[in-house]
Amino acid sequence: MRRAVFLLLLTLLTSAIAPQKTTRKKAPVLVSSDTGIYADALTGLTSTLDLSVDAPVTYLDSLEEDESRLSRYFTDHSDADFFITIGSRATRLALAEAKDKRVIFSMVNSPRAFGLAGRPDACGVSMDVSLSEFFTTLKQISPKAKNVYAFYTTEEGEFAAQEGDYLDFRNGVEFRRTKLTSKDDFARALESIKGKADAYYLVPDALYDSEQFQILSDFCKKNKIILMTSFTSLMQAGATFSIRPDYGRIGSLTADMANRVLSGRDCGERRVVFPDQSFFSLNESFAKESGLEIPGPIKERASRTRLFLAGVNLMNEGKLKSARIVFDSILARDPGNASAAFYKSAIVERMSGTQTRHILDIARRDYEQKNYERALAGYRQVIEINPGNPEAREGMRATLLLVSEQSRIRGDGAANPYDAARQYMAAIKYSSENLKATQGLERIRAQQKPQIPVYLQEGIGDYDQREYDRAIQTFENILLIDPGNKQAQEYLRISIKKRDALRRLQAR
Repeated sequence: MRRAVFLLLLTLLTSAIAPQKTTRKKAPVLVSSDTGIYADALTGLTSTLDLSVDAPVTYLDSLEEDESRLSRYFTDHSDADFFITIGSRATRLALAEAKDKRVIFSMVNSPRAFGLAGRPDACGVSMDVSLSEFFTTLKQISPKAKNVYAFYTTEEGEFAAQEGDYLDFRNGVEFRRTKLTSKDDFARALESIKGKADAYYLVPDALYDSEQFQILSDFCKKNKIILMTSFTSLMQAGATFSIRPDYGRIGSLTADMANRVLSGRDCGERRVVFPDQSFFSLNESFAKESGLEIPGPIKERASRTRLFLAGVNLMNEGKLKSARIVFDSILARDPGNASAAFYKSAIVERMSGTQTRHILDIARRDYEQKNYERALAGYRQVIEINPGNPEAREGMRATLLLVSEQSRIRGDGAANPYDAARQYMAAIKYSSENLKATQGLERIRAQQKPQIPVYLQEGIGDYDQREYDRAIQTFENILLIDPGNKQAQEYLRISIKKRDALRRLQAR
């Protein structure tokens, strides 16, 4: 059912009217399996991916049911511009089989373990949450906690755990990791840390099947050890807390990479991007059974996550108005919450069909083709529909800065100080971030201000001679240099009034 819903969503998104092209770009999406976390990532991907790209979705577990389909998959997509993968299994397969194509991966742990050094054309988004977040949260829950242990058996697990070697002292803990030969060593390894461990970090590793996790959970509860994991699904089975990434946001970040590649650019400054939003979950009953007292702020943090996930669930159930109310309430308290802004944008997108996505795609192409005025109009149109759309807001900010810079350059090359001041002021109006324009305007005003008494006399002379148009021009120029000049303001006002009266008289 979940697979059918998301395939339908993808069909709706990719079938929207898009700007005409001679050929459509093709980026097949290979998903490891039909699970909830990958479905969330797929939602983020399809909500952000350029509508002009043909991105058929295939599930690896479905392909594996038919050996002939699996062997033909990459041959059948030999015309692809690049592949997008979601999940470790799909990523490994694409890197091995699609050696002549770029692979943009998503939702993988420990990307370094995928041999990216040999695939400079591969880039993507990891789902690893920094151990720093775990260590910081641990100290907030139990300030006296010091010794943190972790066991693993695979290369991926080792890569995931190594980060702790550099972050533990910085966060006031001591992290000890051990690679085990096999699962048979696990129970004995746990016994070796009894009475020593304050906390245990469950590394994403093949070591932890349901049986081994239950052994770990029982051991931690019995010995009052805080059990930390990045898998929220394990919380009810028995863990103290989890911190996991926002899977929908990961999908959106992956689409951002794909959109850059589609426009002819590289993946970006970094080949691997890490999650910028995470969710915290707490198992209060497990903590209580472990003899742990949870501080109030930690409970509040968990409560916020429950509210957020309630909004996500409402959205996935199609209850869009209720979901929007949830995210509006989150944003009212936390305007900078990127995940809430993303999901609200996705809701508005669904409520308005694919209208905003289509307009954004056109605005992005206008921006890339340096049609900045048209790009601004597009971004403004999206913001009218969805004021919180982060891509439209960032697009407008970037476009305004470029238009501002164009005015600033014209100001630098202006023939006279007044035209320069006008261009600098226009640049600042477009973007207050343009410091060069601000400095240019200040420089012109400082240079010309000593001449203001002379300019005033010239303007007053024209006024006395009833040369009102010339007088108006002079007073306006003075106010460009000295906006607060009261004498110029008054003479400008009465010059305009008398010029207009004279024109009416002449028109009779």
